[in-house]
Amino acid sequence: MYKIYSAFKSNYLIITAFASLVLGLSLALFSSTSLHAETKHAGVLSINYAGSGPLFSANNISPGFSENKSLTVTNNGAKPHSFSIAVKGSLGELADVIYLEPRVLGSAVWKRSIKEIANYPESNIIVGSIAPGGSVLVDIEASMPESVGNEYQGTSTLAFDFVMGNESTDEKEDTDGGETGIIDNEAANTVAGVFQRQEAPVADGDEAEAIDQQSQNMEQGEVAGVKSEGEAQGAKNNTKSVCFWWWLLSIVLAMFLVLWAYINKKSAIIFGWFWPVFAAVILYFLHWGLHDFYQPSKYCDYFILIEVALLALYYIITSYIKEESEEKE
Repeated sequence: MYKIYSAFKSNYLIITAFASLVLGLSLALFSSTSLHAETKHAGVLSINYAGSGPLFSANNISPGFSENKSLTVTNNGAKPHSFSIAVKGSLGELADVIYLEPRVLGSAVWKRSIKEIANYPESNIIVGSIAPGGSVLVDIEASMPESVGNEYQGTSTLAFDFVMGNESTDEKEDTDGGETGIIDNEAANTVAGVFQRQEAPVADGDEAEAIDQQSQNMEQGEVAGVKSEGEAQGAKNNTKSVCFWWWLLSIVLAMFLVLWAYINKKSAIIFGWFWPVFAAVILYFLHWGLHDFYQPSKYCDYFILIEVALLALYYIITSYIKEESEEKE
């Protein structure tokens, strides 16, 4: 038994390193497939979808095109609420031939062109009622029929805003102070959609240069037809990348704790218990400052909890080993 303890004692740094790194990496990689996700808030509803920026963004679409996006709609209110979409923005001819078809539990709710949706902003209910605290998975397919002819060839980019929220007929929350409709509610969420038809044969000279410039703008994230910078979050120039530093800094802290355990074992450092906490505080404020350059991920809110978990594990293991060592001596 003593031999087992001696082996454990002599290798406690390796054990501490392994445990800290495993915890750090586990927390870092947890749900990493959902890292690039966008969460929108429309009143009491929160809408989450993979990726960031426009809900739909497709270039050079042709007849037969289709693209599917999945949304998770959660009712954070105290009363049941519906989920609807509306469309606004500068609509062109492509709005007649781009269709949206929402599905809930695999069943189609309706299929309408973007122009039809824009004409009836209060009649595009997808989910009639979501219970308080409940969530519903909604799949929305955008498509262009194969029957579309060449008359739409070279049509300019279709850019518009999805407005997601609940119907004005929903029962108001006790804290509501105004209209709750999908259009009237100031909290109603907007997210961009962009579709670009295949270009017709390009003319020479200035026209070719103009079309090439438009294509470059689209690649850089510029959305034609969206006039208000705040109207479609994530659909303007210089869109911020989703913050990934929460998991990278977690690994940095774990590695620091391993190094500090080694240093503290070799030499008695004054207030040795304090410096891991100090390092965690520095990393926390560094992570907070990086949000000036990155769009916060929903996991960024848990970074401080990850730090606390790593510190707790570090102190528990090192304290236990120290006490056992003193008893043996």
